[in-house]
Amino acid sequence: MRVRRITRGFTLIELLLVAAIISVVAAITVPTFVKSMRGNRLRSAARTVVMMGRYARSMSLLKQQEMALKFDINGSTVSIHPIRMDYTSGQLRTDTEMLLEAQASAERDEDEEETDDEESAMPAHLQDEEVSRTLDQVLIDFVELDDGDDRVSDGSCLVRYKSNGTCTPYNVRIVDEHGEAVLVKVNMLSSTETERD
Repeated sequence: MRVRRITRGFTLIELLLVAAIISVVAAITVPTFVKSMRGNRLRSAARTVVMMGRYARSMSLLKQQEMALKFDINGSTVSIHPIRMDYTSGQLRTDTEMLLEAQASAERDEDEEETDDEESAMPAHLQDEEVSRTLDQVLIDFVELDDGDDRVSDGSCLVRYKSNGTCTPYNVRIVDEHGEAVLVKVNMLSSTETERD
């Protein structure tokens, strides 16, 4: 005697019910996922600002040399440079700025139309000491020095890290494309605090 097997598939109602459940779950989770991704960019940028400050402090202590944490507000870039006193202007300047200005001055004095790449290349000891990070899809709104006495919202701003590890207290506000913001506060001893606006 032969036993007949009956194979059953899914009914149309069962398939539609599964599709409806998947649609509801996706509708609930996708906006949360997108919001989480936006928050991750902002948190990552705040973490970058904090870590660059800590690195500038570490380098100033290790090398026993003043370092500058430079915020390029228009380019959303944070970089670290060694700084020295420029005695011609009486201001603290980064080695890179002084080198580029000296090269430009030499070019003007010599009246040359073209410069050789080897002459204008940055010395190796300066390249090793500089670190730069660009914030991904996040803008630097402003940098405040000395607890609000001096706010910079255009161009660039230097924060000085002394060879003893202390720095000028500063606040940095970063904003994403959706208007959400984080304020990073750094005190004189480089302790940080972040506040979400």
